[in-house]
Amino acid sequence: MKQTSLVKEKLPLGSLLALSTISFSVLVTELLPAGVLPEMSADLGASEAQIGSLVSAYAIASAVAAIPGVSLTRGMGRKTLLLSLLVGFAVANGITAISSNYSLTIVARILAGIFASVLWPLVASYATRLVSPQNAGRAMATALTGSTIALSIGLPLASAIVGMVGWRATFGILTLLSLILFVWVSLKVPPFPGESAQDRVPLSQVFKIPGMPTILIVTFATLLAHYILYTYIAPFTKALHFEGGTSLALLLFGIGTLVGIALTGKLIDNHLRRTALGTVLLTAISMLVIGTVGNLAIIAHLSVFLWGVSFGGAPTLFQTAANKVADKAIDVATSIIVTVYNLGIFGGSLAGGFIISASNAYALPWTVFVLILVSLIFVWNGYRHAFPRTKS
Repeated sequence: MKQTSLVKEKLPLGSLLALSTISFSVLVTELLPAGVLPEMSADLGASEAQIGSLVSAYAIASAVAAIPGVSLTRGMGRKTLLLSLLVGFAVANGITAISSNYSLTIVARILAGIFASVLWPLVASYATRLVSPQNAGRAMATALTGSTIALSIGLPLASAIVGMVGWRATFGILTLLSLILFVWVSLKVPPFPGESAQDRVPLSQVFKIPGMPTILIVTFATLLAHYILYTYIAPFTKALHFEGGTSLALLLFGIGTLVGIALTGKLIDNHLRRTALGTVLLTAISMLVIGTVGNLAIIAHLSVFLWGVSFGGAPTLFQTAANKVADKAIDVATSIIVTVYNLGIFGGSLAGGFIISASNAYALPWTVFVLILVSLIFVWNGYRHAFPRTKS
């Protein structure tokens, strides 16, 4: 009967697509300065390294503010909070668009990161509330698709728009998008109450929930592994003499992520454990192949595509696993996942740079392989709570 209800339930696409567009906007806003370093550097009178720090400032603010931000807003009505954050996001991007001062710009970026730190967990928890528990994973996969599209299509599209209208107008478009989303959410997304004081699980207790430590370790190790290579994919493809260069590698990876999140959405509600094991195992296989015979064009292309497939569904998998064990503490658990996620991205960029400096780009896939084996071991051993075996 559960399987039948899963098939028949119609997802509230109007609401989920609004949430997906929010996740798209948040990620494009985070990474856009990295693609327009020369233009922003010239306009703001800052070095390219300083402009690059606009991405780091956003990410660090998101990581630091996620847990306290969610904890402070747990009692607010969910729709009121979502609309307030969209206004804040619009203001932060609007300031970035018109600012002619680097200090003001970095303050705006920090504010955007703080708003994003609460938006991410809110989007994830909102998606699960819109449907029955049996379809929570599928709903979350739909809501988080926007972040995957942002990586595969959004950033190249934003860079193209920058080439036509400039970086300021592009941030202006992101501002307008937040205002459009404000109207969209107002009309299509239903309200939900915040947590009552008696229902709130203390933050310290969330870390003690059976299965949660395992999920956090797997999340960190997996994101750390992926971003060690993804951050430095340009020097890696150059060292590998990858046919088609970095552009083709990113395209194949992006297409793979879209396939991965689509597959995850179909499998996650009924086969969480198997999907998690398959995801990390596919990453390990693709890294093993890239590291050994990555100089063979067709094999290299297929391996990068499969790497993208394995990456696409990973955030949804770990978020869904955390939601299942967290029960009433979903919002706080999600904020912790967001913090760990950002720490993994930040750590991956640092570790990848260190590896290239100390060794060479060929060491990157092997480092990813070792870290993914750690994730595989923890997923395999998490059969009691974190990634439980399916009851037949």
